[in-house]
Amino acid sequence: MVVAAIISAVLAIAFAGLLGSNRTWRTGRDKLLCRQEARKIVDNIGRTLRGSSPGWSLGGSSYGITVSDSGKRLDFYVPQLEGGEISALTKVTYKLDPDDQHRLLRKRGLETPEVVSDSIGSINFGGGCGGCSAYTCDSVAQNCPSVKVDITVADGGQFSISSQVAVRNYEQSLSADVVVEAPEAGDF
Repeated sequence: MVVAAIISAVLAIAFAGLLGSNRTWRTGRDKLLCRQEARKIVDNIGRTLRGSSPGWSLGGSSYGITVSDSGKRLDFYVPQLEGGEISALTKVTYKLDPDDQHRLLRKRGLETPEVVSDSIGSINFGGGCGGCSAYTCDSVAQNCPSVKVDITVADGGQFSISSQVAVRNYEQSLSADVVVEAPEAGDF
């Protein structure tokens, strides 16, 4: 009977240790998934934004990079190539879903908006001000062609990441026959 009690106590201690290690493993896995989600979002935004320009100009209109809604919305134009030449500019918008503030949406041109992530804790975009003195401007200055992206993901933990994305096409000009593909004002 004493032997059975000792064996039961040893098994209870071992089982408690296994439960604790399982909980620790799940917590670590959730933190890893949260960090991967944040990095995936920043990579998605950065990959698309790099092809933009702070000041495309076409027919007297400017098609630059703008930040609005207190840093919660980012609008910019990316080139579409045909035969090595820019044939169109497509407007790209990243913003929080007004119906669910944890959902980040992306809309390219006239396409249907798509969900980038359902795990946003907070997001803030900031345009590079003149001379890169700050990243709080509503539009990106020609002499600081970059955008700061701050994201906090809250999915199985919380992780914040910040990145500055430099655009590549800030000195490229457009021909007069380039088409602009953008939704109607107020559509998205």
